Amino acid sequence: MAIIKTTGLGTLKDSLLFDSTSNGIHLGVTSATASNLLDDYEEGTWTPIYTVSTGTDYPSITYDAFTGGKYTKIGRLVSIQATLRTDAVDSTGVTGAIQIGGLPFAAAGNTTASQRDGICAVSLTDQSDWSSGNTPNTGVLGGTIITIGQLYSSSSNTSSILGTNLQTGANKNRINIQAVYMTA
Repeated sequence: MAIIKTTGLGTLKDSLLFDSTSNGIHLGVTSATASNLLDDYEEGTWTPIYTVSTGTDYPSITYDAFTGGKYTKIGRLVSIQATLRTDAVDSTGVTGAIQIGGLPFAAAGNTTASQRDGICAVSLTDQSDWSSGNTPNTGVLGGTIITIGQLYSSSSNTSSILGTNLQTGANKNRINIQAVYMTA
């Protein structure tokens, strides 16, 4: 590896491209230290979907134009944002709690939200047009899904929102989510 030293301020007028994916930029050090190597940065979009925790019957859902997500991944740290809103829902025969799937990367250390190794909290905002008494206000990210539910202010108990509780009309079941988590 060649180290280029300069004096004074310089201007870089082109991209830095490395000849190998194992190369990158070492931050905060004067020599190559593996723990200080920034070798992965990515931005993109992902498609969030409502799914359920159990059973083989999933709701048939038509999403509207507001539905979509973005992510930024720096090393193992992933930041996600998304909005979901439905125009039509058929949850006939659906069992289980509502979850959000389609995450761009799996969380490190676990495979489901019911496992407590590597999970993270999820910020839910702008929840609107849910059925009465079924508006989500909490979420837990684990594996490749987010389990949403209701946390009651009078206790620390959380209850699930069932797939059959999704509203069926246009412009329903809106939720904005944000989370930051570690991937493998």
